[in-house]
Amino acid sequence: MALLAGGCGRGTSFVGLPAPPARLELLQAPLAELKDWAPLAGKVVVLEFWATWCDSCLEELPHFNGFAASFEGRDVQFISVTDEPEADVRAFLKTHPIRGWVALDPDGSAFGAYRVRGRPFTVVIDRRGRVAGQTYPRLLKPEMLEPLLGGGGAAAGRSP
Repeated sequence: MALLAGGCGRGTSFVGLPAPPARLELLQAPLAELKDWAPLAGKVVVLEFWATWCDSCLEELPHFNGFAASFEGRDVQFISVTDEPEADVRAFLKTHPIRGWVALDPDGSAFGAYRVRGRPFTVVIDRRGRVAGQTYPRLLKPEMLEPLLGGGGAAAGRSP
């Protein structure tokens, strides 16, 4: 089974544990907000922590969008999470489209819950709501998500 890269120096690993809840305001989504993971039960979730001012995030955006496009129509939900003001994010999206949902974390609680120390940072949650891995977006490959989609959602990643 393919392994996701380790924690990228981001602190404590959550791999194998239930995904911490996140209260997110959603843009480009059928829901206005996400209070917990219940609406996405049975789906693999790819959380991408990013910012409009982050040069590395901009460099990763084409890979992330291509990756999300390759899973269109499958049981995978891509959510790009930022802690920036909505007006800044909406202005950014006019010139830099992002596939999937865009989420606002106005109080930084999701960033805190996942102990995000740098951006970009990717967390994959399996169908059972457990953290399957954490990595950089450019290291995420289709073969890393396929085992999570094939059955019970066993963890596909680890962190050192």
